[in-house]
Amino acid sequence: MTAGRLGSFRSGDRSEYFAAYILSRISYVTPVPRQEDFGVVDFLCVLARLEGKHVLPESAFYVQVKSNRDPIVFEGVATAWMADHMAHPLFICIVEKDAARFSIYSCAPLWAAIFRSRVPPTRIRISFDGEPGARPKHDESLEYDANLGPPMLTQTIAEIETAPQLAYEVLRDWIAFDARNVAFRNIGRVVSRNVSTWAPNTLLTSAPIQSAYWFGPDYALVERDLAPLLIALAHNYRHAKQREKLDRLAAFLAQMRPFLDDHGRDCADGKWSIE
Repeated sequence: MTAGRLGSFRSGDRSEYFAAYILSRISYVTPVPRQEDFGVVDFLCVLARLEGKHVLPESAFYVQVKSNRDPIVFEGVATAWMADHMAHPLFICIVEKDAARFSIYSCAPLWAAIFRSRVPPTRIRISFDGEPGARPKHDESLEYDANLGPPMLTQTIAEIETAPQLAYEVLRDWIAFDARNVAFRNIGRVVSRNVSTWAPNTLLTSAPIQSAYWFGPDYALVERDLAPLLIALAHNYRHAKQREKLDRLAAFLAQMRPFLDDHGRDCADGKWSIE
């Protein structure tokens, strides 16, 4: 056992303290103990909204903290976890202790690497402040070079302390945006959403959001998870006396019979009358 830590590790420790303090202005922060650290997540956070005298919890997200903009490499277990099990949006927070400044980057561009193949990427090399996206080394490669683009939020500690509302609103938008990609990952990986351009410290309402469509053998998962929603929609069409829409939806439901319950099968078989 050594009586001390490497100076580089200790600098990283202070960066995490700094980031935890910053993030605590707009979220509840739970650090991942070093014994439980598997290389991707430093903090599990819950966004917090100030309402009167209370601080109310909202959506959850993950954060990894860095003290520089050197490229990051995720591989092996890390990329497999992101591809198959990551349940919340992931952000990278880069802190500049000498300037008392932080920058937060969304990892949403990484979905292009994760959705491209049914097999998790073997390696993703991440850089910052370039054209956002993830590109394979070659056509059949499971190794990717990814760039996260510009930060979606960059402020000094004084700015977030005195006026946290902007940071809260920007992070809220990006969490909601990327939570959709997490949901799409769970239902077949056939579509992902991305933002092509954005400016730091601006809401996503002004950014162009695009969809990317992916081919693969898991599209039946989309049918499985769409079926209950479509049956519920059919119930609403029936209640609202939308006969034409109900008939068209019934014909579509008939094509996904293995995923229908009794209500869905009755609708698909044309047994529903208008209420």
